[in-house]
Amino acid sequence: MNLLQLETARRQVREEALRETGLLDSAPEEQFDRFTRLVCRWLDVPIALVSLVDRNRQFFKSTQGLSGGQDPVRETPLSHSLCRMVVDEGKLVAIEDARLDERVCDHPAVTDLGVGAYLGAPLITESGVVLGSLCAIERAPRPWSADDRATLADLASLVMTEIKIRSDEARRVAALEAEVRLRTASLQKTLGEMEEFSYMVSHDLRAPLRRIKCYAEILTEDLAGRLTPPEVESLQRIVKSTAGMEELLNAVLPILRLARLEIQTELVELNLVVQRAVAQHPELAKLKDCIVVEPLGQAFGHESLLEQVFTHLLHNAAKFMPAGARPQIRVSSERDGDYLRIWVRDNGIGIPPEYQDKVFSVFSRLHAEATYPGNGLGLNTVGKIMKRLNGAVGVVSDGTRGSAFWIRLPVFTPPGN
Repeated sequence: MNLLQLETARRQVREEALRETGLLDSAPEEQFDRFTRLVCRWLDVPIALVSLVDRNRQFFKSTQGLSGGQDPVRETPLSHSLCRMVVDEGKLVAIEDARLDERVCDHPAVTDLGVGAYLGAPLITESGVVLGSLCAIERAPRPWSADDRATLADLASLVMTEIKIRSDEARRVAALEAEVRLRTASLQKTLGEMEEFSYMVSHDLRAPLRRIKCYAEILTEDLAGRLTPPEVESLQRIVKSTAGMEELLNAVLPILRLARLEIQTELVELNLVVQRAVAQHPELAKLKDCIVVEPLGQAFGHESLLEQVFTHLLHNAAKFMPAGARPQIRVSSERDGDYLRIWVRDNGIGIPPEYQDKVFSVFSRLHAEATYPGNGLGLNTVGKIMKRLNGAVGVVSDGTRGSAFWIRLPVFTPPGN
């Protein structure tokens, strides 16, 4: 390796060390301003700098006494840098009369900036890389005593201690962030595999359940009159249980599909969505005279997913009624900042306040199966869908006089849509 290649390699090592500090172009900080104030006080100078020497400039991490009008001077080109001498020589540089010192008498820092005397101590890493200098500047010539030089060198060592602490902390944080990213990726992969497995199991379980149900029904018919009452009851229980399990799987599969679905939202006419939800479900169509839908407006969402949301909410509103009462359901909307809040109000049995957060949990049931049949997945599905649509869901009820479920959807294009 020739001298030019060696110098290029050294420069690259120094520039990389500078970047690793994270100090270049960073804002002033009290930790470093404290050192330049001490230099001014202990050496009795008007100007002190923490200077980091980059390829084409010197950047001042901290300055005292360097005036630049309204905006403080944070850097100068290398042509005006005396700290470059400290980096090149790798040791303390003392200039007592800049106008007479042959090394710098024609230097722009002297001729243009009026430097009269300069004392710079190198900022050296543990591996011997010089990052810049801690320097003291006087406008007029002055001698630098041995005590001045020792004081500045000690303060430069303390500056490097601060830089090392920060660099070590930055490396530690970077390592932790990398580990978090790695673990997050691993967790996402595992969750994806679990979702895939759950979907496969839920899907594949339906076929054997149908066969069990079918065989039980065949046995009931073929052996009619020859079975004892307990045997008939057992077969009926098998049919009922498999039918319930199949219904549960049919409810779970849409939730699992939702996690795998790529969703692109668009502006949706909400009244049309509610109309389809009612028309396509016979149990709701029978109650259409009990459902009042006010003008709802438009919001950003996904038509088929919102149809599921309104289907679940309307089913709940119609199902949880006092014995003998006829449902009265009203769907309305109101503007809520950048969102549209849609209400589904009913005259049902209500939800006590202490249970209102729980109704959106998976398999959540507040009533016995015999009283209000269901699988406890409807509102959980609503919650998951609204989360995927950048929306929200909630309920208001005093626990006695009906419930008012609401969903909230953005009326402007959601970020990242």
